[in-house]
Amino acid sequence: MPRGIGLAAALVLLLGGAGIGSSGSDLGLTESQRTELLQLAHRTLLDGVTSPSPRVRAAAAWALGSTAEVSSEAVTLLVRLVREDPSWRVKTAAAQALATLPAGPGGEVASSIADAVAETLRRAPDERTRRALREALLEIGMPAVPSLLGLLQDPETAVRRIAAFALGKIGDPQALPSLLRSLDPRREGAPEVRRQAAQALGELALPEAVPALQAAAERETLSVRLAAIGALGEIRSPEAVPFLRRLLEGAEEFLVRAEAALAFGKVAHDAEGVRLLQNALAREDHPLVRSAIALGLGQTQRPEAVSPLVDLLSQGAQPESVRRAAAWALAQLATPAAQEALYRALEAPQEEIRQAAAFALGAVGSPSAAPVLRRSLDDPDPEDRARAAQLLASLQDVAARDPLVRLLRSDRYASVRRAAAEALAALGETSVVPVLVEALEGDPDRTVRAASAAALGALRDPRALPALQRALETASTDDPLLEEGTLARALAEALAQLAPESLPVLQRLLEAESETARRAAAFSLELSAQRAASSTDPLLTEGLAQALPVLHDLLLADRVTLEQVYAARTLQAILGL
Repeated sequence: MPRGIGLAAALVLLLGGAGIGSSGSDLGLTESQRTELLQLAHRTLLDGVTSPSPRVRAAAAWALGSTAEVSSEAVTLLVRLVREDPSWRVKTAAAQALATLPAGPGGEVASSIADAVAETLRRAPDERTRRALREALLEIGMPAVPSLLGLLQDPETAVRRIAAFALGKIGDPQALPSLLRSLDPRREGAPEVRRQAAQALGELALPEAVPALQAAAERETLSVRLAAIGALGEIRSPEAVPFLRRLLEGAEEFLVRAEAALAFGKVAHDAEGVRLLQNALAREDHPLVRSAIALGLGQTQRPEAVSPLVDLLSQGAQPESVRRAAAWALAQLATPAAQEALYRALEAPQEEIRQAAAFALGAVGSPSAAPVLRRSLDDPDPEDRARAAQLLASLQDVAARDPLVRLLRSDRYASVRRAAAEALAALGETSVVPVLVEALEGDPDRTVRAASAAALGALRDPRALPALQRALETASTDDPLLEEGTLARALAEALAQLAPESLPVLQRLLEAESETARRAAAFSLELSAQRAASSTDPLLTEGLAQALPVLHDLLLADRVTLEQVYAARTLQAILGL
């Protein structure tokens, strides 16, 4: 089937006559024109998955996974890519597309897709590829369980470990017997697989696994023991209380005692449990275990835990980690007495106590923490400065604007500048637009520039448009899919948030010299169409309709390129309005 649409429909679009359609659509197209354009876009993507270019095949496969209506031909082609394509990038893109079909694969189709993905995972050359294929199986969900159970028998250790991980995340009880076998050292020789099986059993949260996990926690290698103890805490079965108490009180390894403290707090929800944790705290010298006991006390959700936690928070000579764990545990208790203790700690003479309380209260949304958090923006520790910025953003503390601006402009750590940009966006004040533009155009770190672009999009101030356009015209990336975290994607998302004002800019960028700019502009128009689907702004829909002639033109070339793949995605998104 040749790509292209009827001459009459093309003239309607290219001569700007879209408004004469008779369907009443907001885009002004007749149903026939809309159908022909959809067919053109779909055929472009189908041709794309047979392109000689692996980058085009991967992008086209990915795009088919987000298509509103997927043909049986598309499913067949995608399965073929998963099984036969020589490029692992294409295989994983096709697998992820199949797993995320809009209607969701079901029944025999889903099982067949899962079998294809699982068989490909067996042959994957590296951990990154295996993880990508694992994510596809997770998206398929329950229908993938039989395939994953088969992978638990694979001779390759990495494959068995990934299968155990996925079975835990999916949470199907029918995986219990197989995971128990994978936990048994007589049947599974690789400790990393046994460790993953223990974690998966914790995610299943079935009491039937308690005896096997207790056995593993007693006789296994340290990593498996820790995973098994953690799993006992997740299952929260009272049956495990005596065993966890014995570990808490008598295990030689401090890591085992720490893990047991956390698990014990999740399981022992009575006054006796609090008393036993207090006794363990009195005997314990290791700061990591003391921190874990504090967190365990918070997990009990018992009012009796407030007093020992207040002592930990306020006593002198406590390691910072222990003090912060105690403050966090008090915040998690969420009782009036616990909150009052944290409020009092905000006024303590010691800065470390005030800061521990402020971080805990800020995390649970208490505005009272803001003054201390603002002072923490000057803390010598860059992690604390970044954390304070994040919490002030969540509190919507407008008084933090000026110190956050200072951090964005002058802090030596990119992680802190990035947190400051994100926080300024959350405050919602458009007065900081010039500062964010300055960071977008001048910060030496790409992640800070991306965070500044995202902040400008969130503020939705049209004054940012020229800077966003300039940045996109000069951006470079080797990623055809504009994955999360890239500067080009951040710029595209920001421009989409500024629609409809940004739509003329995006239409011009579709014909820019920069390949990245053209792809990003198409992607931004696609995001704009997604916004329009839930918007009542007629200017947004009208502006998107104006891009149809350019998108149509892009799809008429003989050879499918990355730009055409993006144009096809965008065309489908707009026509879905």
